[in-house]
Amino acid sequence: MSRTTGIRISIAASLLLCAASAASASGEFDRISEMGISELRVESSMLDVEVRGGARLAVEGRGQDIPDSVEVEYERRGSVLHVWVKRRFSFFSFGRDGKLFFDVPRGIDLDIRSSSGSVDIQGMSSEHLSAGSSSGSVSLSDIRSELDAHSSSGAINIKEVQGNIRAESSSGDIDISDVEGDLTASVSSGKVRLSGIRGDVEVSASSGSVEMDSTKGSISIQTSSGDIEGDDVWVSGDSTFHSSSGGVDIDFANPLSAFSFRLSSSSGRLRAGDVGGQKSLMAGSGVFRITGETSSGSQRYR
Repeated sequence: MSRTTGIRISIAASLLLCAASAASASGEFDRISEMGISELRVESSMLDVEVRGGARLAVEGRGQDIPDSVEVEYERRGSVLHVWVKRRFSFFSFGRDGKLFFDVPRGIDLDIRSSSGSVDIQGMSSEHLSAGSSSGSVSLSDIRSELDAHSSSGAINIKEVQGNIRAESSSGDIDISDVEGDLTASVSSGKVRLSGIRGDVEVSASSGSVEMDSTKGSISIQTSSGDIEGDDVWVSGDSTFHSSSGGVDIDFANPLSAFSFRLSSSSGRLRAGDVGGQKSLMAGSGVFRITGETSSGSQRYR
């Protein structure tokens, strides 16, 4: 990959850093034009990052950081602009707050990562967007893009998206609403809440419940320890609900005559509409197959 700037360039303190608690400075990447840039990659350490869709590539810093506490470098290689945000340790700056704000033209792909801080992106349109934090929350809204969100220890909040989504959290809740696209979500320890999803849904949760509301698509949900609940769920394909330790309670928007149920439970009651049973239940002859499995929990579909 060719490099259009010879070395990494440190952004001057007057461009980015704050000299007092209420002061701020802002500017643009005056040495690099956004013309020809197809992707922005940001790596931040100990600072929150916020990105907004704008007309021109620009950056602003706010907070209580003294000028020598933060170092920002950037480098362009071909069509990719890479920005590194580092925080120098000092006795005076330790524990203070700081945020980095980006205005980014729509159409530029994003890869935003923070090792210890939150990531917030709004109003972007591109082919692909990736956002992640090792220790902090990830918030995404008003997005038109294929989306990849991940957090090691923090919540993920996503809303108003046109595009497929993949979300993964090791320890934190996942809340996703108002989506036109397929969704894949996984969480090791935390709840998954979905609302207004217009697309196929695949969810796995090791320790946490899954809640759905006003979804439309085929569904595959698996939890090791947690309930599965759904309200106003419209199914457009074969769907599966599995919980090792928890119950399943789904209120469909479809008529139950659209389904053929194949349910089993090691210990729990089974009910599909007015038909009930234990251990196993087969009911209906509809076009969409609903497979339900629980080891220790009841199942009810209505």
